[in-house]
Amino acid sequence: MSKRMLALFMFLFSYSILAQQILPLTATGSGGTTTGDKVAACMRAQDRANINVTNSCFSKNGQLIDLRFSDCKCHKKPGSKDDYNCDIIAYGKCQLAISYHYEQMIGVGIVNTMHGDTSSACFFAQDRALREAQNRCAWVYGQAEGYQFGPCNCVKIPGPNYEYSCRSDAYLQCRVQN
Repeated sequence: MSKRMLALFMFLFSYSILAQQILPLTATGSGGTTTGDKVAACMRAQDRANINVTNSCFSKNGQLIDLRFSDCKCHKKPGSKDDYNCDIIAYGKCQLAISYHYEQMIGVGIVNTMHGDTSSACFFAQDRALREAQNRCAWVYGQAEGYQFGPCNCVKIPGPNYEYSCRSDAYLQCRVQN
């Protein structure tokens, strides 16, 4: 594959992908009344629990799904005849969206060989190039998803020996979290 085709291929696949992660959340809400109305105190507690769990999810750039509430538990305020404090727990699932994009990492491998063994030199040059591209991907906390080698070019080193310098490039597709 030519470098132009590979560049076009990498460009076409350099879009963002959404992966999803579900995070369980719980939040407590409390409500009280001074009129003896347990229903109103439970409604306040439920509203506050709902707000707390929703804010917790939104702060993580998520969307709240599957919201449920525990039973409302009320108890009299100390020293009061008809004043109540009520508590309720909200259980929800927060769907987080994680976006990724692709970057092309290029590694270059150069190996010198003696005795004219260019096939081994090309193999080791490709290995070095791939390791360099993988290291570049790891440096940005990416995940390697595919690679391709460019052609291996060997040039005779001037002198009386049969020494060659061989070079190869590795083109690696690296998935990186935004």
